[in-house]
Amino acid sequence: MADGATPRLVPRSHDDYACQAGAAAGLVSLSENDVYPAALPAGSHFSFGCPGIVGTLSVGGTVVLVEGPTPPNASPSSNASGSPSRRWRSGTSSTVRSADTPSRESSGAAGPTAPSCARLPPNAPVRPSGPGPVQEAPPLTADDNPIGWDTSAAAGAYRDRDMRLAEQLIFPGVLRRLAGGSRPDPLALDIGCGTGAVAAQLARTGAWTVQALDPSADMLGIARSDRPHPRVSYRLFDGRTLDWLADDSVDAAVCCLVYCTDPDDGRLAALTAEIRRVLRPGAPYLLADLNPAATGVAFSTLRHGEPEAVYDDGDTVPTLLRLRDGTTMTSATYYRSLDRYRSFLTEAGFPSPAIDLPTLPADGTVTEAAAETRTAPYMLLTTHA
Repeated sequence: MADGATPRLVPRSHDDYACQAGAAAGLVSLSENDVYPAALPAGSHFSFGCPGIVGTLSVGGTVVLVEGPTPPNASPSSNASGSPSRRWRSGTSSTVRSADTPSRESSGAAGPTAPSCARLPPNAPVRPSGPGPVQEAPPLTADDNPIGWDTSAAAGAYRDRDMRLAEQLIFPGVLRRLAGGSRPDPLALDIGCGTGAVAAQLARTGAWTVQALDPSADMLGIARSDRPHPRVSYRLFDGRTLDWLADDSVDAAVCCLVYCTDPDDGRLAALTAEIRRVLRPGAPYLLADLNPAATGVAFSTLRHGEPEAVYDDGDTVPTLLRLRDGTTMTSATYYRSLDRYRSFLTEAGFPSPAIDLPTLPADGTVTEAAAETRTAPYMLLTTHA
């Protein structure tokens, strides 16, 4: 503002703040694993909601209020060793701790859009916020008895998976492509929503009403418990039909890490045709899945297939996922080539998709960098009705 100019107040609604904080949290891939050290005054625009305190709490993260921005006060190590600070976690209740007072529980006056988030295990690692590579972890080792995706055991394990690579490589691309919708109160489908991570991200932007669908009652139970949101309705479906939706009635559809879990090409073809039917003309369809060119590559949080193995369309592929406590689960997925993914889309009437293969920036030399800085673990296919 120029010297002598009169300050101008810009009216902001609660929805404005929620939309800004949610979109900012999505763009930097904030998650419940993150800690935000609020060193600047909490009332400042940046510290409050860019994504700041509101954005961190909205995804279930932890906020630490420190006494000032100087390094001795603001560093996580000094806070842990005794400098005055307060810690907040979002959810149905918030824990507030100060180094110079006993811990106390604050009963949850969470707003109507604040999710109830699953708590991390006591010794779970916390990564710094930002787009850097995931830190090195122990080697992934396959289990001889992979878990099927339609089991209660898979839902429980999937709840505790380490989602850092998906949060950094899939979620930001989805949110960018679905930003700035022109229709009022647009409807998005999250097909195969699992435990609700993508649906919650979309809802927190304040721009979308989301129908989140999954054929697993166990997955949906976890989603309703961990990620409730007034803009999200969770629904059980058969994985094939969307018969409760009219033609041309949906403004966007997202399907993340679903095709790789279904062995039935006929069911996937029927589902893809149904998605095409319900989308309005020009509405986007975003399909994110494991990169078929990355089988056998040991990424920081997953490995899709055995090293040196060659897979054909339809082959069962053991896929290792790291959990947040450092252990692993082995799940059964199914290989499909990029050409097969294209054919699912074009045979349903979609144009051939644009293909993105996102990787993380390398911090060190190429030989020292994590695999996800050289090879894309996932692919994001974008097309439209």
